[in-house]
Amino acid sequence: MTLERVQKILSNKKILSRRKAEEYMKKGWITVNGKVAKLGDKADPYFDKIELNEAAESDKKGSTLIAFHKPRGVWSNLPQDNDPQITDLLPKKYSKLHTIGRLDKDSEGLILLTDDGVIANKYLNSKEIHKRVYMVTTFDYLSDEDLDVLRAGVIILEGYKTKPCVIKRLKGHKILMEITEGKNRQIRRMIESIDTHVKHLRRTRFGDISIGDLAKGKFREIK
Repeated sequence: MTLERVQKILSNKKILSRRKAEEYMKKGWITVNGKVAKLGDKADPYFDKIELNEAAESDKKGSTLIAFHKPRGVWSNLPQDNDPQITDLLPKKYSKLHTIGRLDKDSEGLILLTDDGVIANKYLNSKEIHKRVYMVTTFDYLSDEDLDVLRAGVIILEGYKTKPCVIKRLKGHKILMEITEGKNRQIRRMIESIDTHVKHLRRTRFGDISIGDLAKGKFREIK
């Protein structure tokens, strides 16, 4: 029998974040085999019956996930020099949402925000592969050889080699890049590795969510 803390089991099963599970346990909203679970309690993830009561289920359904079209010049978080950040452009009821990942100030496009750690973890830390698609315009024209180098993976961030990716040539200096990871300023660093720079960067998809016809500075709730 393998015993683990109740909050860890719920987190591993992507039912609740550990923090949320601990919050619910303090309120007496979680039971193990019909008995109210307390902080520090352990259970067998395969044989014990862990349940959330009606109050927990109702609260859990209140999680919020929105898709936002970040304009260029807006920070994902931690703004500098009084520059605007995403939450400045959203209604007050979304002021406590946190971005899932980030887009740098000079980039635009789709970014997700949520108040649920489980949802955030699904997109950032789970074993699931979540594709990120970008429309990229470079200052210099990229040759077929350049694109092959990028597809195979290049060295960025002190020796880290990026995973193989999909790249399609569009018109002129524009390409479509589809990657499965999200390192800091990854697209820009990849382009810089072949001796040129990004002129314009726009994310159009993150996992199963697409930007669609969402206008700059606008958002939509994801059910």
